[in-house]
Amino acid sequence: MMGLLVSGDGESIAINLPVAALSRESKFQNWIVTHVGLRTGLCGSLTTFASWNTQMVIMICGGSGTELGYSQWMSSIWGYIIGLFAALQSYQFGVAVAYALSRKFNPHLAMEADLIVDKRSIGVLTNRDLPDFERRFLHSIVLNEDVAAAEEEQVTRKEGEGEEEAQEGAQAETKENLHKYGDTHESYYDNHIHHLRVWKHSTDDHRG
Repeated sequence: MMGLLVSGDGESIAINLPVAALSRESKFQNWIVTHVGLRTGLCGSLTTFASWNTQMVIMICGGSGTELGYSQWMSSIWGYIIGLFAALQSYQFGVAVAYALSRKFNPHLAMEADLIVDKRSIGVLTNRDLPDFERRFLHSIVLNEDVAAAEEEQVTRKEGEGEEEAQEGAQAETKENLHKYGDTHESYYDNHIHHLRVWKHSTDDHRG
């Protein structure tokens, strides 16, 4: 539960949302006092006054609280280790779910976060605290630039494939003409010299 209430200050979110699991336009994002109460008061009380925690204290102190009647400090230590490990894993799971919900409810911010991470890998840093007015230009400069580059690369790839197909077709036609006309083949059939050579080769036997 604590993980679901985490704020959006991680790598998977482009801006610092008060509650990462909700949409940016949600009215609950502005209830800061309620967020603090849920995180500190409710979740803290569930952890501090949980039954397993109380039982661990009784096992350490001993007395009539346990069936054995004496201190079980070793068992209580292992109980704390297992309990804290389970609590940490539950918190991490809640954070992962919160970030997944944030990316679902805020797809544009998710795309922006991915691009910010990619830009950071090449040394370009983007301020996460940009106001909305400046963020509009960030979308037009950073995001559209990458989209345009991807589209240009795709067009270039298609043009390259088209040129390769044209070259393969021309080579196939050349081989076919060479096989048909022999060494008298020329690229253009309206060339008079080509026709004269064809006529000469075709009438050599009759003229001989």
